[in-house]
Amino acid sequence: MITFSEMINRILSLLNQIIGKNRAETPVGLKDAAVSYEMINAVERWGAMYFNRASWVDNKNVFSGNYAAAVCSELARLVTLEMETGIEGSPRAEFLDREYKEFLRNIRTYVEYACAFGGVVFKPYPVKTGFCFDVIRQDEFCPFSADSAGNITGAVFTEKIHRNRRYYSRLEWHSYNDGIYTVINQAFVSDSEKGLGVPCELSQVYEWSGLMPKAEISGVERPLFVYFKIPLGNNIDADSALGASVFSKCEDIIKQADLQYSRLLWEYRGGQLAVDAPSDVLRTKETGKYEMPEYNDRLFRRLEVIDSEDRSFYEVFNPTLRDGSYMDGLNRLLRMIEFNTGLAYGTLSDVQAVDKTAEEIKASKQRSYTTVSCLQQALEEALRHLVYSMDVLATLYKLAPEGTYNMSFKWDDSIIVDRDKEREQDRSDMQDGILAKWEYRMKYRGETEAQAKAAISAIQAEAPSDDELLGFASEEFGGDG
Repeated sequence: MITFSEMINRILSLLNQIIGKNRAETPVGLKDAAVSYEMINAVERWGAMYFNRASWVDNKNVFSGNYAAAVCSELARLVTLEMETGIEGSPRAEFLDREYKEFLRNIRTYVEYACAFGGVVFKPYPVKTGFCFDVIRQDEFCPFSADSAGNITGAVFTEKIHRNRRYYSRLEWHSYNDGIYTVINQAFVSDSEKGLGVPCELSQVYEWSGLMPKAEISGVERPLFVYFKIPLGNNIDADSALGASVFSKCEDIIKQADLQYSRLLWEYRGGQLAVDAPSDVLRTKETGKYEMPEYNDRLFRRLEVIDSEDRSFYEVFNPTLRDGSYMDGLNRLLRMIEFNTGLAYGTLSDVQAVDKTAEEIKASKQRSYTTVSCLQQALEEALRHLVYSMDVLATLYKLAPEGTYNMSFKWDDSIIVDRDKEREQDRSDMQDGILAKWEYRMKYRGETEAQAKAAISAIQAEAPSDDELLGFASEEFGGDG
């Protein structure tokens, strides 16, 4: 597997071959890739941390607490929790909604990758039955142009196939300029995984045989690939069009947490109960090796002594564990990670040791809610862009009749809102006349205003009137009321 920096260097080398020969200026450099060395190194670090391969983890003395992946996983869960979105309208909308729902099946995973690497690309492409989708992590593509707002308008995507001892690579160039969208496909073959090799025909690879070497689409409003960017400040390269990982501001804290976690593990390991026994009191096997008593080497430890007369037959090693101090230190580091990633205290740290007052709980949850809301807004914009791209391609490839569509989104806000308490308060407001019954039904039954008012009218029509109730009472007690 090639690294992000190796992929960038290969693409730049090819750019030099293709463009450098046709212009008098200096060869294509890193500036043409729209990504700095600092960002290349950072993206590789973030990937290593997410996949538990950080430089400080050796799984002998230092172990990973998996905190980077845990932060990304939790944020992705909160962002997509009870997310409701769909497409309505014409037959075109029904077609788009069906394909869109298929894409959303793994949306939580896609959001998690975006949180880890700083962003992902969603790239739809048409097939006979509808659409397939490429989801490309930030360490798997090379941006080479962006507009004044920092939106990526040009990028190179790579694909590699190993077949019959040969390595086939495909570079897919996407660029958008003044309403014209251009896609160029180039194939290469090599005997080694290390390089691109020499150009070859797309038809040499079955999966690429149907691709056109070059295609242009005019009259589009934006690129037909979607870059879902994490909406956080980039503290690695403020001028980069690429996003930053959600844990980019606490890389060193995560390292210290891993070190502290490893110290805690060593405390448990080094503090295990053991019995020190001098070698001359242990039985000797026929082979000349010492034989431990009934238990195993984990409990008994042999001491190399000649004379055991001046010492106890066995000495028990049973130190007092200092795990409490180590846990306190680890919890402090975990709270720092939570703060720097916008999570509420207690998400990673021990929930019993945090949030002593109602105000602290509210402030902590508010921070998490704000972080998640920003991610949801960015995801919503990316999904709207995705459906726009699908609509353009559906028209171009005549996948469905033309027509309009409307997108809807509903995001869960239970992070900050206690649903039971809110419903109890709304019932009280309804009884006091502050909230109408039909408003209550709209909120908790998901009904429209017309449906809610009709339901209430039907209930009231079936309920007995005050006069009827008085008549029932008179008959029951044999009186006239």
